[in-house]
Amino acid sequence: MLKNKQGGFTLLELLVVITLLALLSVGALVAYDGVGDNASSTAAANNMQTVDRTIRQYNAVTGNFPNQWDILTDATNPAVPFDGLTTAAAAALDDNEVILPKKAREAFGGWNIAGAGAVGTKVLDVLADYGIDELQVVSLATPGTLTGNALPNTAHNEGANPEALEVEEDNLGVEFSAISIFPAGAGCQAGGQAIDTPFDGAAPVSGTQLLRINAINDFLEDRTCNLILAMGFGGDAGKSMQNSSVQMTSSPTYASRSINPAVNYGRFVGLFHMGAGPEDGVTDLDDVAPMVAAQHITLESEIFDKPRLIAILTPEGKTLDEVLAEAIASN
Repeated sequence: MLKNKQGGFTLLELLVVITLLALLSVGALVAYDGVGDNASSTAAANNMQTVDRTIRQYNAVTGNFPNQWDILTDATNPAVPFDGLTTAAAAALDDNEVILPKKAREAFGGWNIAGAGAVGTKVLDVLADYGIDELQVVSLATPGTLTGNALPNTAHNEGANPEALEVEEDNLGVEFSAISIFPAGAGCQAGGQAIDTPFDGAAPVSGTQLLRINAINDFLEDRTCNLILAMGFGGDAGKSMQNSSVQMTSSPTYASRSINPAVNYGRFVGLFHMGAGPEDGVTDLDDVAPMVAAQHITLESEIFDKPRLIAILTPEGKTLDEVLAEAIASN
């Protein structure tokens, strides 16, 4: 009579199978994590291209730019961003505890536009001439804390945040006196006011920042003081396009490992080249000598007659090429 032979796995075989399953699980998790990073970077790159293309199309069709941009400085203090946190206060906090992310504090800064006199007024005149006739500013009563349930990316909308204002040129020196910039080379001034220092206070040497500016837009290749405004393309900027054939009624936000839109400001930032001082004749962008008075912007005539949109950056100050590189690297 035949009997069924009872068989089974040995302990060694079971251990081998369990080990293989564990290795496969770890590999899948690593791969999934990379896919997540890649998707986030790719989405950010697509959003940047869409924002840039739409703004330029809107300008081509209407002759204007969207009119309500977010000012990243505190309304009255060019040394601090709109969350009101000083360099020392922000240094003691993590990214998930600051409204304006730390990388943005390294990339962007402020300019005392009220103190710049006629040069500052000319800048606002030019912006208004091309549709940017209302600026969105914020001054928080308690630094680092938004009133009520306001979210970081609605902070500049007065309907969502009572500490926000829409201001016009006539409000200069009354309701606002500061505007956000992309810092120029070391020693640069516009209207007698410094334009070379980021929010974190660590002004880079002149050559380093000139190379950074040149990398963003190769048009800016000369050693001079370039006045570059840095303004967030917030929700109100998008909605101001509704009456045009070119529209973007929803302004996208940016998210990354260090930017959580529920905590951090995540709007894309437009760089507007507004003026330039005389060139110093030195062709070496890596020259580390600070700019001197001869390269400063001192005259109204050194402010351009039209704003020049030179780039769209992430709120961390990254270019499209850098975001795309991150997407590829995360594969």
